[in-house]
Amino acid sequence: MNKVVKLSLILFLVSAVVAGVLGLTNFITAEPIAEYQAEVTATAYGAVMEFESYEEVEYTGDQSAVTKVCKTNDGNWIVEAEVSGSQGMITVAVGVNADLTCNGISIIASSETSGLGSKANDDFFRDQFPGLTADQAKVTKDGGSIEAITGATITSKAVCSAVRAAIAAVESLG
Repeated sequence: MNKVVKLSLILFLVSAVVAGVLGLTNFITAEPIAEYQAEVTATAYGAVMEFESYEEVEYTGDQSAVTKVCKTNDGNWIVEAEVSGSQGMITVAVGVNADLTCNGISIIASSETSGLGSKANDDFFRDQFPGLTADQAKVTKDGGSIEAITGATITSKAVCSAVRAAIAAVESLG
């Protein structure tokens, strides 16, 4: 019985030390990680639309993929949408013009396969979206205007669905 108590105490102490180290690491890295995420988001927003300032707008519509909506100082919109790709979630920033056309897209976060799905943030793919309406933001296989990324059709369709959701969200806000 003495041996069991001794081993339990050692296990408890090791667990407490590890938990303390993890907590300290989280405390030290939380702010730099948040700053990095803010920088990545700001860069993505700047890539989808030119603006001087923007303000977040509350969105309670039925587009479940939409996670954030911002209105720019000139009446256009920046929408964040999170969609399911082939390997996980993809967070897309979509610039939506006041006339409900896409101004541009940028991938904020993705866990897609390197060299395939990760190509969604390459110029050849992103440059297909400006000027498209929601109906046109589909891969050509589905009757739209977007040439899918070779070997990454699921990713291509997911990004298109993010664009359609973003335009629909802006349309519902008026």
